[in-house]
Amino acid sequence: MLILGFRLILLALIVLSLPVKASDYLFKAPTDPLIARQSSVYHISQDKDGFIWFGSDTDGLLRYDGNQSINWLNPNASGAARLNINTAIFTDSGDLWLASWRDGLRYYPKNKTAYAFPIDVSSRNALASQRVQTLFKDSKNRLWVGTIEGLHYIDLASPYTIQRIAFAMPQHPLYQQRIWGITESPEGLWVATSQGIVLLDLALQTTQHFNLPTVTDTDIARANEARTIEYIHEAVWAGSANGVFSYQQLCNCFVQLHQPAELAYPRVNALHQGIGATLWVGAANGLYQFDTAKQNWLKTDEQYNFLPDVDVRSIFLDKDQQLWLGSREQSVFVGHQQYQSFQLLSRQLPQDIGSDINGLTTAIYHDKTGALWLAIQDKLFYRGPDKVYWQTMEIRQQFGIRKVYRITEDPNGQIWLGTDIGLFRVADFTLIAVTAPFELAKLRVGAVTEFAISAAGDFYLGLWQHGLIFWQPALVKAKLELTELSKTSGDQIYHLSQDATGNFFAVSRYSGLFSKSTTDKQWAPVSLAKQTLVDGYNCVLPENDKFLWLCSEFGLWRVDRKSYDLKQYTIQDGLPSMFISAAFFDHEQRFWVLTNQGPARFDASLQRFISYSLLDGLPDLSMQRNSYSVGSDGETLLGTPNGAVLMHVVPEQENLQAPRLVLAKLLINGVDHTREYEQGSGVIELPYSYRELIVGYAILDYRNPEMNTTRTRLLGLSNRWSPHDTNHEVRYVNLPPGQYTLEVEGQNARGIGTDGPLRLQIVVKAPWWTATWLWLGFIVVLFFAAVAFMQLQQRHLNKRNQKLQQLVAARTSELEALTVKLKQRAEHDPLTGLLNRAGFTERFKQLLQISSRQNQVVTLVLIDLDHFKKLNDQYGHDAGDKVLLHFANLLRSRVRASDSAGRWGGEEFIIALGNCRAEGAKLFCEELLDSLQQTPCLYHQSSLNYTATFGVVSLPLTIDSLDAWIKLADLALYQGKALGRAQVVIHNNNA
Repeated sequence: MLILGFRLILLALIVLSLPVKASDYLFKAPTDPLIARQSSVYHISQDKDGFIWFGSDTDGLLRYDGNQSINWLNPNASGAARLNINTAIFTDSGDLWLASWRDGLRYYPKNKTAYAFPIDVSSRNALASQRVQTLFKDSKNRLWVGTIEGLHYIDLASPYTIQRIAFAMPQHPLYQQRIWGITESPEGLWVATSQGIVLLDLALQTTQHFNLPTVTDTDIARANEARTIEYIHEAVWAGSANGVFSYQQLCNCFVQLHQPAELAYPRVNALHQGIGATLWVGAANGLYQFDTAKQNWLKTDEQYNFLPDVDVRSIFLDKDQQLWLGSREQSVFVGHQQYQSFQLLSRQLPQDIGSDINGLTTAIYHDKTGALWLAIQDKLFYRGPDKVYWQTMEIRQQFGIRKVYRITEDPNGQIWLGTDIGLFRVADFTLIAVTAPFELAKLRVGAVTEFAISAAGDFYLGLWQHGLIFWQPALVKAKLELTELSKTSGDQIYHLSQDATGNFFAVSRYSGLFSKSTTDKQWAPVSLAKQTLVDGYNCVLPENDKFLWLCSEFGLWRVDRKSYDLKQYTIQDGLPSMFISAAFFDHEQRFWVLTNQGPARFDASLQRFISYSLLDGLPDLSMQRNSYSVGSDGETLLGTPNGAVLMHVVPEQENLQAPRLVLAKLLINGVDHTREYEQGSGVIELPYSYRELIVGYAILDYRNPEMNTTRTRLLGLSNRWSPHDTNHEVRYVNLPPGQYTLEVEGQNARGIGTDGPLRLQIVVKAPWWTATWLWLGFIVVLFFAAVAFMQLQQRHLNKRNQKLQQLVAARTSELEALTVKLKQRAEHDPLTGLLNRAGFTERFKQLLQISSRQNQVVTLVLIDLDHFKKLNDQYGHDAGDKVLLHFANLLRSRVRASDSAGRWGGEEFIIALGNCRAEGAKLFCEELLDSLQQTPCLYHQSSLNYTATFGVVSLPLTIDSLDAWIKLADLALYQGKALGRAQVVIHNNNA
C-alpha cells in the first residue's frame, strides 16, 4: 500500500462580493452562421427589448436574439444591406441612425422612408465626408456625427438639419479633424481626434485642446491620435497607440496609466465600463482590464492579455453582464461571466495530488470527525479534520477494486466501503474485506452497489441481481431480503435512506419503492396513489415526516407520505434534464437534485429549480449518483467525471430575474415581415388565402442561449402544450378562418421561467362569401321573390308547388353534399390529405369502441420526421411540403382500411392500428423505415433522403383518453431521439 502524508496550506476562496475580474469570463464565438461570416464588427449595443445589435463591414446591421441573427437592413437596389456600419443609435421614439464608412449618415425614421444626408465639403449644412466614424447622443437631445473631415451635430427635434462645427475656421482645433470618439461629462463634450482631445462646452462657446503626453523614448506613429474616449466611473478615459490616459482636474491634463514593466503599451481601440470599479480596454493585440479603484492592471493565468492576437474594436457589457467584443477580421466574441459557484477541489492542492484528484469521483463522505473520504478512479483519498493532512491509497492496485459505490460509517465511527468486489472496512488506513454477511446469507461474495447502516448498527447491503442482505453483526445473523428483485434481469437496489424516526426506504432499478418501519420485519412495496409511468427510481429522500422525494429518468416526484399523492417536477419547472440521479439537502436545508445535465437547486421563493452549468465553474455536467456529501460545517462536495467540486452557492447574490420572451421572426407565405412587427402589438392578421405562417420567438438571455427552452400551444386549435425544446419557432399551414391565440412559455438555461406567456392573437379572415350579412340579405331577397312569384302564379299553384318541392329537394341534396364536403375538409389535413387532429381524435374514439366490443388490442404510433427543420432550411419549405406529402403517401399506401392515419402537426404523424399488438406495430414501422431508404422523395430531379423516429404504445382499452396514449407515445419517441433517431421504440408500460 502506498500512503502519502503531507501538509498544505489551503488557498483563499474567491469572494463573490469582490470586483469580477476578466479571469471570471469564458470567451467564445457565437454559433450563429450569419455572425460568424462577419469580418469586422465595429459596434455592439442592446436595445430596450433586449436584442443585441452588431454593426459590421460585411452585412451592415445585424440583430441577434441568442438563437439566430437577421440582417436588419432590407436588401435593395442601392445595396443598403451591405452598408459598412461603424455606429448605430436607436432613439427613444424608435428611429434608427447609422454611421457608415462608405455611405455617410443614414436616418431611418420609424415607419417612414429612409434618408441619406447630402455630402458637400463646401456647405455648413451637409456632411463633410461620406466616411462617418462615430455617433453620439448628448443630454440635450443632440446627435453628434464624427467624420474624417470634422464634427457635425443634429438637433433631434429637427432631424433633417445638420450643422458642421468649426466650418471655415482653420484655427479651430476641430477644423477638418478626423473624429474617433465622443463622450459627455459634467465639464462638457469630449472629442477624440487625430490631433489630441478637444473639450467643448455644451453651449458650444468655449473649447480646450489637450495633447496626449508621450512617456517613452520610442517615437510611436500617430501617438497623439486619441482613438477612443469614454466617461466611466466619474472620470474621463482616453485611449491611443500609447495606451490608456485619464483626465486629472488638478493639472487639467491627461495622465497615462501606470503600467508594469512586463506589460507593453496596448494600442487602444475601445474602452468600456466593467463590473464594479473595472475598466475594459480593447487593443490591437487583445483585451485588458484595469481596476480604477486600486489603480492596477488585472491578470488572468499570469498574463495581462485576456484575448491575445485579437484586434478588439468594440466592447459592450449587456444587462446580464455578458461581455461582447467586436474585432477586426475575426467577427464577434462573447465573454460569459464565470460565477465560480463551484470550484475544483484540486485547485486547493499541490499539483502532484491535484492531478490525481481530477478524475471520475464515484463516492464522497464526511465522517463524524469532520474528515473527508473520496473515491476517485483507482484511489481512495483521506483528508483529516484539520483540512490540511492528506493520505492516498491505491485501492485497485492493492485490492483489485475498480469502483467504490458508497462510503459511510457505523455508530462506532468505523468507515465502510461498498465496492464492485464486496464490502470493506477501513482500519489504520488499509482495507479489510468483510465476507461474514455473504457467508451467513449463503451467497457468494459480490458487488455491494448500495448500503446503509442503522443507528443500532444493522447493515442493509444492496446486491446486484439478488436483492438485499440484512446483516446484524452483533447477533451474527444475516438473511436475504427483497428477493423479488432477482426475478428481473439487471434489477438492483439503487438507493437506501432512513428518516428521522428510523424507517428505511429503498428504491430499485425496475421494481419501484419499498419501505420498512422500525416495527416491521419485512420490506413492503409502496403503492402510489396514481400511476407514475415509472417502474424504477434512482433515489429516495425523506423530507421530515411529510414527503418522500423520488428521482427517476422521467423527472422528479414528490410523494405525500399520508395520501401518497404525487407531484411531478420536469423541465418546465426549471430542471435541466428529466434524468435525475440523486437528491439531497445542504447545510442550509436547501433542496438539490443532480442530473446528467448538471445540478439544480429548488428556490422556495420562485417555486422552481435553478440550474447550474459549466459557466458556474463545474468541470463536467454528468453528476454521479452517490458522489455527494455535506459536512457538519456546511462544506458540500459533488463528484463529477473530472474531479470533485466544492460548492459555494450564494443564492442572494445570483441574478434570478425572469428572462424576456419576444417575437423574433414572422414569415407569411415565405415573405419576411419581422421588421414590420412592433414588439407588444400582439396581433397578426392573415388573409383567407394565406398558405403558411411561421412565427419565431426567443428568450433574450445570452448566458447559455443554446439551453433556453420554450413550449407553445395555439388556443382555438388545441389546448395541449408542446414539449419544452430548443426549437424556437412554429409553423401553421392553412388554418381555418377564425381567431386564435398563440401562447409561448419558456425558461432560460438556469431554469428561470418567463413572467408569463407571450401571447399573439392570430386572426384568419373569412372569405367574403361567408359574411353573415350577405347570407341574411340573400335570404330576404329570396323570400320576397318567392312571395311575388306565388302571387303572380297563383293560378298555377299546384304545378308551381310541385316544381318548388323539386327545387327544395335538389337544394337539400346540394346542401347535404356541401355538408359532407365541409365535414371532410374539417377532418383532413389540406396538404397531405390525412386526418387532422380533430379527425384523428374522433376516429380513435370509434376504434376504441369497436375494439372494446370485439375484445381486440389497439396500438398507437407517434411519428416525427428527423431533422425536418434542417431540411427546410437547406432546401426551402416547398421541399419540406414535398417530403410531408411523400411520407403521407407512403403511410397511406401501407395502413389498412380499418386503421387510422393522420398528421398530428408540423412534421409529426400519428397512426392507430386496430387488432395489432405493439410488436406488430414495431415491425410495420421498421418496414416503413426501410421504404424511406428505398424510395426517397424526389424534388427537382434530386433525391431528398430523410428518416423518422417512431414511438409505439399499446394500453388497455379502458384508458380512453387520447392524451394519455399520446403522452406515453411521446415518451417512447423521446427515447428514440435520444438513441440517435431513425428508431422504433415501444413504451414499456407493463414492465
